[in-house]
Amino acid sequence: MPVFVYTARTLTGEKVDGTVEAQDRHGALIQIERKGHVPVRVEEQSVKAQRVRQIPLKGLRWRRDHRPRLNAREMLVFTTELSDLLASGMKLGNALNT
Repeated sequence: MPVFVYTARTLTGEKVDGTVEAQDRHGALIQIERKGHVPVRVEEQSVKAQRVRQIPLKGLRWRRDHRPRLNAREMLVFTTELSDLLASGMKLGNALNT
């Protein structure tokens, strides 16, 4: 059976890392939720190891230095609109995709 590596949060908000053995990702999510945790990230262990090997460090540095940035006015508009959406009861994920 595949082993899944996960990051989750407890009901008090503490970060929990661990592994769980399950048939598929859905089964791993169910096991994590049964432990009383809220899953944040779940990946099959072999997939995680492959991703770590494929990331070039130079590429990360280049992207970090050359990504487009928001100016102060754009940041103000974004945060104001996001605040309004969240205050109206919209979930964060939906608000960010709007």
